[in-house]
Amino acid sequence: MWAAFFVTLYVILVVLIALFGVHSLVLTGFFLRYRNALRPKLLSGGYPALLGASPNVLADARLPRVVVQLPVYNEKYVVERLIDSVCAFDYPIQQLQIQILDDSTDETTEEVARRVAHYQALGFQIEMLHRDNRMGYKAGALAEALAHTDAEFVAVFDADFLPPTDFLRRVIPHFAQDPRLGMVQGRWGHLNAKYNALTRAESLFLDGHVIVEQTARSRSGLLFNFNGSGGVWRAACIRESGGWQWDTLSEDIDLSYRAQLNGWHLRFLPDVVVPAEIPPTMMAFKKQQYRWAFGVVQVFMKTIRQVWTSPRFTFWQRVGATFHLSTNFMHPVGLLIFLISVPLAYFHPNMPAVLGLLSIATSGPTILFAVAQLAGYKDGYRRVIALPLLMMIGVGIAISNTRAVLLAVTGHTAEFNRTPKYRIENKQDEWQNRSYAMKFDATLFGEVFMAIYMAIGLGISIDRAPGMIPLMVLGVASFVYVSMMGLLETRRPKKRRAQQTQPQPVSQVEHPVEHPVEHPVEVA
Repeated sequence: MWAAFFVTLYVILVVLIALFGVHSLVLTGFFLRYRNALRPKLLSGGYPALLGASPNVLADARLPRVVVQLPVYNEKYVVERLIDSVCAFDYPIQQLQIQILDDSTDETTEEVARRVAHYQALGFQIEMLHRDNRMGYKAGALAEALAHTDAEFVAVFDADFLPPTDFLRRVIPHFAQDPRLGMVQGRWGHLNAKYNALTRAESLFLDGHVIVEQTARSRSGLLFNFNGSGGVWRAACIRESGGWQWDTLSEDIDLSYRAQLNGWHLRFLPDVVVPAEIPPTMMAFKKQQYRWAFGVVQVFMKTIRQVWTSPRFTFWQRVGATFHLSTNFMHPVGLLIFLISVPLAYFHPNMPAVLGLLSIATSGPTILFAVAQLAGYKDGYRRVIALPLLMMIGVGIAISNTRAVLLAVTGHTAEFNRTPKYRIENKQDEWQNRSYAMKFDATLFGEVFMAIYMAIGLGISIDRAPGMIPLMVLGVASFVYVSMMGLLETRRPKKRRAQQTQPQPVSQVEHPVEHPVEHPVEVA
């Protein structure tokens, strides 16, 4: 009886995982099909291009007014670099407004005030909008700031981003050709991908999304989303779509779907790379993924009914949106697979052969991540070495993300815990003795339990079910790695006697040592 129950449940769960694996393969196929498609043609009308120059470069005449909004909260290590990089934009100063949306409670506010005063003296239209509360968190700050501008376009950058100087000149032309184009998203790059093994794995994970998935969704006509930073919105689109709302932790995806439900178009530019800092610690990465999982599930609960009832979307757009918004449900599904694998190995050591065939489809995400590296970088064949570690991390954070999914589904709310930024650009940079330490995460207990549980399952499999050994080994390695990294990071080392090197303003540094476009391959 128990053997039949566990086999049936296992088959159902693996089929669900396989469906999402096939979805990854479909997106990879769309990417390979459309990645060499012609760029959207930029005509000479609207915002004129320079005669004889690249069609992506604009002349100053008749350029639209743009407001750059920089939401920050306790970002003392990176806020100066962010402000300096935005003020270095190659865009007419009279058409550029800069708003620093500061909700900070530490010395970040004083640093922002100093930089604002500096650039105001140089003639920049720059201001700090400081709030004494965090109502609505990032979405609340963005909504409040929108009421203080009459700009036609709104660019948003988080504190850890370093946008290139020509960003606006390469993005704004696209809006001139389509009055219903509501948002243009640039591709996230990485300032510190080679900092440690974790950041190498994280870069693979992010590249899979921003190189393959976003390109595939945008160019195949599927619904896709603003990533929260590194993009430009048409202000009219934000207002017409209901503005920034904070009933979810993913205000970016929420607004993106509401905009598309209102008939606006979104576009992704894979050749416009905006580098950013990747979390250098497991605890920070887990918190980031927890917030993302929580928020996306909230958006799923909020909008999926409208997606399926809206006459604007085709059947395949609805299917694609469903997969897109429900991906995080695979965390509890995957965790259940590992939980029942141990009794299954004991009660039913001879697994049905069909399960092996179904598991082939789970290779979809691995192929997607590999294609992203090979297509996005000249040295992509070296970067794929981090794939096994990425698989381990994906399994190991399942407990944390499962908690996020279950709380979101049951209607709980959560605080917007921003990911700490330490200005990690070089391998010599350190995070250990800086502020913004992550609090102890109780899910570590669950990860330690799962590591022991899977070790027991490995012993059972060696004795009774050799076919289950690979799954048990993956489980042991994944939960041991994630839990041990968390425990090591919780014990912060004492400060060194040597004085820490003070970060230089971006104006004094030509390029970060670790630059995401070191060996780029243009995928647009």
